Amino acid sequence: MDESIDSLISRCRANTSVPLGVGFGISSKSDLDFLKGKADVAIIGTAALQAWETSHANGYKNFFESLQIS
Repeated sequence: MDESIDSLISRCRANTSVPLGVGFGISSKSDLDFLKGKADVAIIGTAALQAWETSHANGYKNFFESLQIS
């Protein structure tokens, strides 16, 4: 996540009142921390699927536990 994402979210907010979801490339707690207060929903797909494929249920559970934000 970088300033270009921040800028895109700001432009979207200026043009719509619907909740904003951000996806593609979200795979870590730092990504979620970056989006906190900016996006309404974080869409996590590929990273979750990879966690499942490598370690099945335990990997999936551990992956989502690692994403918990404060």
